[in-house]
Amino acid sequence: MEEIANTTFYAFINLLTFLGVTGFSVVLFLLGFITIDRNRKESGLIAKINTLEKALLVASKENSLLSDIKENDAENSRISSEEYENLSTIHKEIVSAKNALEEQVQSLEKELENSTEVGLELNRMLSDILSSQNGSDILIANVEQLQRQLKEQQGTINAISDTLNLKDTENHELQLELEIKNKKVTHLQTELDKMAMNLFKVEEDKEQMQAKLEGEIIELKDQLEKSKNSFNSARTKLLEEVNTLKGKYSESQRSVEVKTNEYNILKDNFNQIKSIKNNSEALESLLNASAMKAELQQLQRDSQTLNDLLKQEQQAKFTLEKQMEIALHEAQNYKVKYDDSDKEKLEAQTKLEVLSNYFKEREAQLQKELSKHESMWIEKQGEATSTVERIKYMQEELQNYKSQNELLKQEIVSQEVELKSQISVLEKKAHESWVLARQAERRLEDAKQEAAQLRNRLTLKERSLIEEKNQNRMQSPLEQNGDVAISPLHMPVETPASPPLLYGARDHLTTSPPLPNLPPFLPPPPGVPFMPPPIPGVPGFMPPPPSMFPVDHRPPPLGRMSSPPPPMNSRYSPDSRYSPYDRNSPSPPYDDEYGSSSPPMPRGYSPYNNRDFKRPPPPLRTNGRNKGAMSSGSGNSNESLEKINRHHSKV
Repeated sequence: MEEIANTTFYAFINLLTFLGVTGFSVVLFLLGFITIDRNRKESGLIAKINTLEKALLVASKENSLLSDIKENDAENSRISSEEYENLSTIHKEIVSAKNALEEQVQSLEKELENSTEVGLELNRMLSDILSSQNGSDILIANVEQLQRQLKEQQGTINAISDTLNLKDTENHELQLELEIKNKKVTHLQTELDKMAMNLFKVEEDKEQMQAKLEGEIIELKDQLEKSKNSFNSARTKLLEEVNTLKGKYSESQRSVEVKTNEYNILKDNFNQIKSIKNNSEALESLLNASAMKAELQQLQRDSQTLNDLLKQEQQAKFTLEKQMEIALHEAQNYKVKYDDSDKEKLEAQTKLEVLSNYFKEREAQLQKELSKHESMWIEKQGEATSTVERIKYMQEELQNYKSQNELLKQEIVSQEVELKSQISVLEKKAHESWVLARQAERRLEDAKQEAAQLRNRLTLKERSLIEEKNQNRMQSPLEQNGDVAISPLHMPVETPASPPLLYGARDHLTTSPPLPNLPPFLPPPPGVPFMPPPIPGVPGFMPPPPSMFPVDHRPPPLGRMSSPPPPMNSRYSPDSRYSPYDRNSPSPPYDDEYGSSSPPMPRGYSPYNNRDFKRPPPPLRTNGRNKGAMSSGSGNSNESLEKINRHHSKV
C-alpha cells in the first residue's frame, strides 16, 4: 500500500514539475515577444516625434530672438522720432527769426526808397538852380564833391555785389549738401522698410513651418494610438491565456502542497495507523483530521502572504498618489507659463502693427509739411532786399548754420557712441542667454542619465533579492521531525517589479518543504525585472504623458552636481543661417554635435569703427532768399544810381 502511494505521489509530482516548466517557458516566450514587438513598433514613431520636437524648439527660440529684435527696432525708431521732433522745433524757431529779419529788411527797403526820392528831389532842385545861371562857385564845388561821393558809393556797391555773389555760391553749396543728406535719409528709410518686410516674411515662414510640424505631430500621434490599441488588444488576449494557465498551475500546486502536508502528517501518525488498522471508523476520522490539519496550515500560510501583499500594495499606492499630485502641480505650472508666453506674443504683434501704422501716418504728415515749406520758400524767392543789410544777414545766417552743423555733428558722434555701447551690451546679453541654454540642456541630460542609472540599480537590486530568495530556499535545513522551517524569505512574496496582471493572482499558493533526496521546488518567476509596476486599475502599458513644453527641466538630486553630458546628436542648436553675429539674423550658431561650436565673444567697442549706420541729417531749412532775390535787390539799387547819373549828365 505504501509503495503504491509513493509511486502515485512521485508520478504526480513529476507531472506538476513538467507543467510548471512548460508554463514558465510559455510565459517567458510571451513576454519576450511582447517586448520585442513593442520596441520594434514604437522606436520609429518616437524618433520622428523627437525630431519634430527639436524643430519646434528651434522655431520657438527663433521666435523669441525675432521678438527681441522687434523691440530694439521699435526703441531705435522711437529715439529717431524724438530727435526729428526736436529738429522740427528748431526749424520753426529759425523760420520765426527769419520772418522777423525779413520784416526789418522790408522797413529798410522803404527807408531806402524814401532816401532815393529825397535824392531825386535834390537833383531836381540842383538842376533848376544851375539852369537859372545865378549860381556861384560854391555851388559848383558842392556839385563836384557830390559827384565824387557818388562815384565812391558806386565803387563800394560793386565791391559789395562781388562779396554777395561769393556768399550766393556758398549758399548754393550748402543747399547741395542738404540735398545729399536728405537723399541719404530717404535711402536709410528704404533700407528700414526692406528690413521690416524681411521680418514679416520670416514670421510667415515660421508660422507655416510650425503649422506643418503640428500636423505631422498629430498624424504621428494618431498612428501611435492605433498601434497602441492593436498592441493592447493582443496583449489582453495573451494575458488572459497566461492567467488561465496560472490559475490551473496554482490549483495544481495547492493540491500538491495539501497532499504533501497530508503525507507528512500521516507519516508522523504511522504508529497510530498500525494500532487502529482494523477499526475503519477511527482510521477514517484520523485521515480526516490529518487532511484538516494540512488545510489549516495551508490557509495560515496563504493569509500571511496576503497580508504582506496588502502592505506592499498600500505603500505603492501611497507613493503613486504623491507622484500623481506632483505631476499635476507641474502640469498646471507649465500651462500657466504657456498662457503667459502666448499673451506676450500677441502683445508684441499688436505693438508691431500699431507702430508700423503710426510711422506711415507720421511719414505722410512730414511729407505734407515739407511740401508746404517748399512752396513758402519759392514764394519768398522773389522778394527784394537791400544789399548791405542782406550781406550782414547772410553772414549771420552762415555763422548760425556752421554752428548748427557742428552741433549736429557732435550729436551724431555722441549718438553713435551710445548706439555702439548698447550693441555691445546686447551682444553680451545674447552670449549669456546662449550659455544659460547650454547649461539647461546639460542639466536635462544629467537628469536623464541619473534616471537611467537609478532604473538599472532597481533592476539589479530586484534580481539580487530574487537570487537570495532562491538560494535560501535551496539551502533551508530540515527539522528533526521531517518538517521544513519556513522563513518569511521562503514565502512566495511578489516583488514590486512584477506586474499585478501577470503575477498578482496567488491566492491559493502554498509553499511545501522539499522532500528528502529531491531538489527543492522552485516557485514561478516574479516577472521580468525591467518591467516597472503598473498603476492599479490601469492597463500595464501606458505612454508617458505629453509635456507642456518640449524640454523637461528637472533639477539635479540633492547633494550632487550635474556632470557634463557626452556629445550627442540630439542637442539643440539653431541653424547657422540665423546668427546674430553676422548681422543678418538673431539665432545663435548651429552645429549638430554639442560643444563643437562656441558663441562668438562680444566685439570690442571703438567709437571710430566704420559702420554703415548714420544719423539722419536735419530737415531742409529754407531761408527764403536766393540768388534771384539778391539780383533783384541789386537791380533796384542799380536803377536808382542810373537815374542819379542821368540827372547829373543833364546838369
